Amino acid sequence: METHTTSHGLSLKKRVTLFTSFLILLLPMVVVADVCTYEKTVSFTVLVDAVQRLSIRAETGALAVHALPAQDGGQDEVRVEARVCSARKAYLDDMDVAHALNGDVLLVQAVIPEIESAFWINHYPYIDLDIGIPAGLAVTIKDSSGDIQVSGTGTLRIDDGSGGINVRNIVGDVTIEDGSGEINVEQVDGAVDIRDGSGSIDISHVMSSVVVDDGSGELRIAQVGGTVSISDGSGSIDVMDVEQAVTILEDGSGSTEYRNITGDIFLP
Repeated sequence: METHTTSHGLSLKKRVTLFTSFLILLLPMVVVADVCTYEKTVSFTVLVDAVQRLSIRAETGALAVHALPAQDGGQDEVRVEARVCSARKAYLDDMDVAHALNGDVLLVQAVIPEIESAFWINHYPYIDLDIGIPAGLAVTIKDSSGDIQVSGTGTLRIDDGSGGINVRNIVGDVTIEDGSGEINVEQVDGAVDIRDGSGSIDISHVMSSVVVDDGSGELRIAQVGGTVSISDGSGSIDVMDVEQAVTILEDGSGSTEYRNITGDIFLP
């Protein structure tokens, strides 16, 4: 076992990332509250026997994506359930969940009217989405804020502003670009690539390589079949049970610990 603690100064890129992440974290605390005075439910099913990828634009609200049971017709359809919430009825009337088929890509989009931003507004409308898909379908997600939970998809790409992200049981690669919020990724039959501003990251049981570029927050990586590459601004790093090389490209501050690394360890 090797333990290594660093105290290097942060690069300009990392300082900018950390400042931007702080602003992202601050804004939802000031303006967003869970106000659901008026609500409605939107639900629909789309046959997707020729669809190769699901594209989700989730806006504000919680998002859950999960594989449907095959014996329940889940191999040829996408099922969408949405809880639409607003503090004002006028907003609710203009809110919906739209979908469109473009070639072999199905788009599901939360429709939320634009509201003039103000620091005293604490009742932004939101849509919570629950989407069932055929197991192994490739998924891309564009999200503004709110927690994301994904399981049972194929190749997965997430572009998120803020909120926790939980990903598990993925058949394919996982790519995540995140502003802030805790990230947990486990059981990936492929590679993992994460670019994160702030928040803890926990990655485990990855078949191929892991690449992490992180601004701040604790980082834990375990049980990886390929290589691991890390660029980190601040926060502790704990890496264990890696079958190939571990490379630390940048480590601003925080303790660094390696355990049971089969390949070489390269430090900055």
